[in-house]
Amino acid sequence: MSTDSSSDGLSAIIDDMVNAYNEKDFERLRGFLAPQFYFCHHNRNFEHNDADDFIETLKTFASNLVPDRKLSEPESVIESGNTVVRTHTWGGLATTDIPGIGADGELIEIQLCSIYVYEGNLVTEYRDYGE
Repeated sequence: MSTDSSSDGLSAIIDDMVNAYNEKDFERLRGFLAPQFYFCHHNRNFEHNDADDFIETLKTFASNLVPDRKLSEPESVIESGNTVVRTHTWGGLATTDIPGIGADGELIEIQLCSIYVYEGNLVTEYRDYGE
C-alpha cells in the first residue's frame, strides 16, 4: 500500500469504517456517517441522499445479493485536508442476478477509487468510481 497520510488521521477512520462494512457491523458503520450524507457510485448511476437508506441497501447486498462481499486492503491511500482517496477492490460471489453488476454464481470484482469527505470525524460524502 502506498500512502500519503498519517496512521492516526482520517484514513485510519476509513480503515475502521471498511472493517465494519466487511464484518457486516452496520450499526457501527452507521456511526461513521454524518446526518447530512451523500453517496454515489458514478459508473452505475446509484446514489443515496440519506445515510439510513444507504445502510439498508448495504444490508440487502450483504444478506441477499453478495453475502461474502468485501472491500480489499487499499492499494493506495491519499489524505488531504478533509478528504481521503482510497483505491481498492470490492468483490464477492453473486447469489442472484444483479443487473449491471453480475450474474448468479459469478465472482464479481470491481476496482474502485473511493473518495470520502469529512466534517469533523464523520463522512458527509462518499463517492465510488470504478468498473
